[in-house]
Amino acid sequence: MGGRPLLNTIAPDWATELRRLAVAPGGMPASIWAGVRRALDCFSDPRVLDACSTGTNFAIKDLLEAKGTAYFVGAASAQLSVAPLIAALVEAIADEARQPAGRGNLTVPLSLILDEAANIAPLPTLPNLLSEGGGSGIQTLVVLQSLAQGRHRWSEAEMDAMWDASTIKLDIARYVTCWRPRGHFQALWGN
Repeated sequence: MGGRPLLNTIAPDWATELRRLAVAPGGMPASIWAGVRRALDCFSDPRVLDACSTGTNFAIKDLLEAKGTAYFVGAASAQLSVAPLIAALVEAIADEARQPAGRGNLTVPLSLILDEAANIAPLPTLPNLLSEGGGSGIQTLVVLQSLAQGRHRWSEAEMDAMWDASTIKLDIARYVTCWRPRGHFQALWGN
């Protein structure tokens, strides 16, 4: 990166704010530094750093206006390091898509297809996105390995809210062995 600190390159506003906080009287509490470190951890993986250093600009607004498609793919071996970055990108796309619509529907519907959502795109706001998104033109498809995986990533209450907000529920497994999902499917389809 030519000797320029990475944060100055990818997020100059954040870099300025972090420098300001670091030199503030009393410094920055360790808990805040820990959060900052977790947020930027993805860039410690050389593959992620290389992918983000291509010199290519990614403009979300241009993507949405062109009705384009973006694929964010992470290898299984890099899921832990890239998940925060992919989650942030998906959140930014959803936020930008809501801008022109205000409180109404989007002028162009947006589909978010989140395969391996708990591993590769663990959006903190996914429960809200599922409950509010459909009414504003954001259709979200969430693929999980199991409801238990979802409860592990989000809380049980959040997973219940996501389940309730999903208009279509599909279990592609032949046998459901966990008692709770079996009850959900029996209620949907009977015995």
